[in-house]
Amino acid sequence: MLMAAACEGAGIALLPAADCREALAAGALTRVLPQWSGVDGILHLVFVSRRGMLPSVRAVIDFAAAALKSFMTKCEKDAAAKCKTESEDQKLKGAAASSHTKKCTTDAVGT
Repeated sequence: MLMAAACEGAGIALLPAADCREALAAGALTRVLPQWSGVDGILHLVFVSRRGMLPSVRAVIDFAAAALKSFMTKCEKDAAAKCKTESEDQKLKGAAASSHTKKCTTDAVGT
């Protein structure tokens, strides 16, 4: 309900990143404070007992565990790719600065 209201321009909403990826990519939502994010939460599934557990309860637990594992794996891959890209960017900037410094030094010596 909050995401629908935000997509329709009703205001700002704090939404889970996993829920708004598609809306952000499609341009339906715009991230207002990119340097800020909410606190990661913990999911608790509470049930009475494992003994005599209904198959539907077991199915919900298995679904939640699989969905969270898949989401966490994707987040870890995204974070690793971002770190790798940032590292490569820093190396390229360092190499460019180094070659610029060499050129400037060569020019200064040649004159």
